[in-house]
Amino acid sequence: MRDMLVICSEKDPASVNIRDRMLELGAFQESTTFEGRPVHEGHEGHIVTIGEESLFRNNVDAEVYNATGIKHKSVVYLSRHSSKTGHPSLTEI
Repeated sequence: MRDMLVICSEKDPASVNIRDRMLELGAFQESTTFEGRPVHEGHEGHIVTIGEESLFRNNVDAEVYNATGIKHKSVVYLSRHSSKTGHPSLTEI
């Protein structure tokens, strides 16, 4: 079991930007595919990209497990978020 599954949505430019910056760090390698898109494997987990907005997609971790056999302890959705105060924030679900 890997620690973290990071989910990027192609429909969310902020999500794609965050994913791309993570990949630029060079700590990820393409390992397999999910829904025809590369799965990037790093020391702590994987990054997958989905075609829909992440808000409307549930159980991606189970789908990744069924498609690849890779199970994760936690799931992180990359997305644009703004707080009511305008201060940078991270939302935990």
